[in-house]
Amino acid sequence: MSELVQIKGHDQSSDSIEFWAEKAKGKKLMLIDLANCEDMLIKKRRSINVYGFPIGIMSLATYLKRFLTTLEIKLMDFGIEYSGEEELIEIIKNEKPDFIGFRAISANLRILGPLLSQVRKHCPDSLIMVGGPYVSEKNTDEFVGTDADAFFIGEAEASLLEVLKRVLKNKDYSDVSGVAVNKKEHYVDGKPVFRFGRMDLIEFDNLGFPSYNLVNTDEYYKSYNWGYSRNKYALMESTRGCPYSCTYCHVIFGKKTRYRSPESVVDEIKTLIKDQNITDLFFTDDIFNINKKRATKIFDLIIAEKIKIRIHFPNGLRGDIMDEVFIDKMVEAGVISVAYAFETPSARMQKYMKKNVQLEKLTKVVHYTCTKGIMVRLFFMYGFPTETEEDVNYTLEFMKQFKHVVSPYFFALKYYRDTEMYEQAQEQGFNISTLDNSAKGLYTEFQFCETPLLSKEFMKKVHFRWLSEIILDKERFTNALEIQKKFHTEEEIIAYYSSFFGKDFDSLDSILKLCKENKTTQKQEEIIGQKLTGNAIDRPEIETN
Repeated sequence: MSELVQIKGHDQSSDSIEFWAEKAKGKKLMLIDLANCEDMLIKKRRSINVYGFPIGIMSLATYLKRFLTTLEIKLMDFGIEYSGEEELIEIIKNEKPDFIGFRAISANLRILGPLLSQVRKHCPDSLIMVGGPYVSEKNTDEFVGTDADAFFIGEAEASLLEVLKRVLKNKDYSDVSGVAVNKKEHYVDGKPVFRFGRMDLIEFDNLGFPSYNLVNTDEYYKSYNWGYSRNKYALMESTRGCPYSCTYCHVIFGKKTRYRSPESVVDEIKTLIKDQNITDLFFTDDIFNINKKRATKIFDLIIAEKIKIRIHFPNGLRGDIMDEVFIDKMVEAGVISVAYAFETPSARMQKYMKKNVQLEKLTKVVHYTCTKGIMVRLFFMYGFPTETEEDVNYTLEFMKQFKHVVSPYFFALKYYRDTEMYEQAQEQGFNISTLDNSAKGLYTEFQFCETPLLSKEFMKKVHFRWLSEIILDKERFTNALEIQKKFHTEEEIIAYYSSFFGKDFDSLDSILKLCKENKTTQKQEEIIGQKLTGNAIDRPEIETN
C-alpha cells in the first residue's frame, strides 16, 4: 500500500461568502448531542438530573455559520430538546435535515446503531455523520454495518466545514483529513480508516465565541447546572489540548496546548454577563493553568475590571504546578469551586499511568486551597492494571486526611480502546469483554469490573468503605456542609446530595443523620453502602430503593 499524505488546505479559502451562501440556501443541518442520552430507567432513579450547555456542537455550529451563513442549523440536546430516542426520531422525521451529525461518547454505543438505522429509514438521502469522544482509530470495526456515512475524529470544525462544502458542490469528500468514509470501497482490512490522519488544528482565537443564540437558554436555566444551582451560567473553553501523557486519557484536541488570549477570554465573559446576565462560569479546559503567566493574567484582568462572576473549575487545573500566590489570585478573581485529580497516591502507580503527579506538592496545594474556604473536590480512581488490594486500601487511607474537602470522589476506572491504558490492561491479562463493557457506562456508574488482581467482591467493598469511611466521616461531612452553605441555598445542597446518593432528602438534618448511622464494622459498611447506592447500574443484587 502506498504512503498516504494528508490533504491540507482543501477548499476552505476558495469561493466567496456569497457563493457559499447561495449554495447553502434552503439546506438544513441538525447536530445532536447524545452524551446525556441514556436509559430513562436510570434517569428516573436519580432525584436530580444535571444539564450543561452542549458546548461542543455549539462551537461547531458557530464556526460553520461564519462560512455557510444561510445554512439552517438546529441543535438537539437530550433532556432539553428531546427526552428519548423515539421523540428524537419523530423530530428528525418531521424536519428531514439534509445533514445530520451525532456527537457520541462511548456510553452511547448501545443506542447509536439502532438510532442510525432509524434515521436512515426516515431520511434515506441525508448525509449522516458521527463524531465526538466515541470515535477513534481503535474502534473503527464498530462502524462497519452502521448507517452512518462518515465518522469524524478529534476536533471537527475544519473537517466538517470541508465535508459540507464538498457535498454542496457535489464533490467527493473521501480525501478530507479527519474523516473515515463508511463505504466498502474505502475500507482497509474490512473496516473504515482515517486515511489522511487528522485535520490540521485551528488557531483557537480564530474559532470565535460559541453563540448562545443557538440554544434555548431558558430551558437550561430551569434545570440544575453543573454547580447544582439554577443560576444563569455559561461554559468557557480557554484552551484546547493537553501536553501530558496519562495512559487512561483520550486525545481529542491534540497534545499541543492552544490558547485563547487573556483578552479574548475576558471579552467573552463580559459579553456573556451583558447578553445572558450570567452569574456563574464553568471552565471546561483540559488544563487551564498549563501556562501560569497567561492564567494569572486572566485573573488579573477580571480583578482589574471589577467583573463580578462566580467561577468554577469542575476539572482543568493541574494542582501540582500551582502555588499559594496563584491560589490567592484565583480566589480573589471569584473562583468558588475547584477540582484536583490525584487518581492515586501511589508513586509506583503514578509512574505506571504516566501522570507523574508531584504527590507531596499536590497534597499541600489541596490543604492550602481548603483554607481559602472555597469548595474543593478531589478525583481518585481504582482498578488500574497492576494495582493491588494494598494499593487501593492505601488510597482510602490517604483520602481520610482531607477533612475540609467537599467531595472526595472515588471512581472505578473505565477502559477506552483509544487509550494506552487499554493496551496496558491487555498486557496484564484483562478480559477483553470486561474492558469493553466498562466503557459502556458513565464514569459515575459503578460497575465493579474485576481485574486480574482485584475481585468484583473486593471492588464492591471498596465502594462501600469509601461511602462509609470517607463520604460519611462526620467531621468531613459537617465541614463540607458549612462550606457549601456559603455558596448554595439549602434547596441546592439537598439537591446535590439527593443526586449524589440517588435518594430523596427533605432537609440537611436528614442528610446529617447518615453520619450518625455510620459504623466501623465491615458488615455495617456494606449495609450503609448498599443503602446509599441508589443510582446503581448492572447490579440487580444491590437494593436501590
